[in-house]
Amino acid sequence: MSIEEAGYDPDHMRLDLGDAAAVSDRGQRHRTNEDAVALARSESSVGPIHVAVVCDGVSSAPGSKDASRLAADVAAEVLTRGIAAGEFPGDAGRTREAVIAAIAAGSDAVGELAAANANAPATTMVVAVVEPIAGGVRVHLGWLGDSRAYWLPAADNPAGNRPRVLTRDHTVAAEFAAAASIPADRVDSLPGAHVITRWLGADARASDPELDTVDLSGPGLLVVCTDGLWNYFAAPEDLAAAAGPAGIDEAPLEIAEQLTHLANRAGGHDNITVAIIPVGAAQSR
Repeated sequence: MSIEEAGYDPDHMRLDLGDAAAVSDRGQRHRTNEDAVALARSESSVGPIHVAVVCDGVSSAPGSKDASRLAADVAAEVLTRGIAAGEFPGDAGRTREAVIAAIAAGSDAVGELAAANANAPATTMVVAVVEPIAGGVRVHLGWLGDSRAYWLPAADNPAGNRPRVLTRDHTVAAEFAAAASIPADRVDSLPGAHVITRWLGADARASDPELDTVDLSGPGLLVVCTDGLWNYFAAPEDLAAAAGPAGIDEAPLEIAEQLTHLANRAGGHDNITVAIIPVGAAQSR
């Protein structure tokens, strides 16, 4: 679904596919919304496939609002076109290649926005391709930066899974934490701890996306979001609580609106973007 089809409001954008939805909000402190989201559902030989692309424009670089919007739209278009052509559904290796190609296309498009000798526009990106498998979904992820994907299983999920983060931040803090060179409780207080180390843009120094494929057994929620949301609910358990114990029974748009509202009420210090894709029993409401 394009922003035009949804009725574009730069301060509060809503995308509603019925069985998936997204909200992107300016927040309380920023003058513009430099986040962007693209959301699509396509039929394929393996069933309906959802595509979610969430981008967070780097506010310190001029033009990043356009960069995030362009990157999200281009990446989603590459993937939906490939699904429609039957190029990869049901083939994990080819889907992985399609995610890489989509991110590369988004990166090339952002790179073309850069003017000579100027501070190049830049954005983070998370791509999720969600295809049905027996008992749940297979999620193909690709990302650069600190936007995240979460899995929030329902309380009655028979697999007994716990909420978890499916991505790993590309930030100074995350690198120090991974190296275990500084105690975990001190990492976030480091100067520049939240500076991103990978992004899309002409000055990205050939940043490669990180990739992963996970199988999720429903019922539950796949949440893809920018740090404007997760900064307030970083722990998966906190985000699950914010979504609400009955969240799995609500419409995806209602859940996205609820999380956006809570982030704004908590301060809204950044732009807030969240995409919700229910998995399993939640899809058959």
